Amino acid sequence: MFDYLKERWRHRRDRHRRKILRKHIAKVDAERKAARTPLERLDPLVRELIEMGHGSGYYNDRARKIGELLNDRGGLPLMQAVYYEVFNWHPVTARDLQWAWNRIGDWQA
Repeated sequence: MFDYLKERWRHRRDRHRRKILRKHIAKVDAERKAARTPLERLDPLVRELIEMGHGSGYYNDRARKIGELLNDRGGLPLMQAVYYEVFNWHPVTARDLQWAWNRIGDWQA
């Protein structure tokens, strides 16, 4: 009987933790969506990167070329700003963009 009660309490505790985690994820997701700049207000290069995140991903020559153009325009600060904008749209695949831009200017993955 004691094992049954331990199992029951463990199940309740785990269910409670999952509930808290779901709330936290929903809150973070809402904050990220609120921080997005509307697509029509974005630079065409940034828009292109966001569209790449929906489709082919960032491991291609075009993503690297965009990184080089951004580096020429504004260096590391501009590249970081663009990366965080892309991150707001694609939090999972944005890490691939870091690797695609590795060693462009001062950028290091």
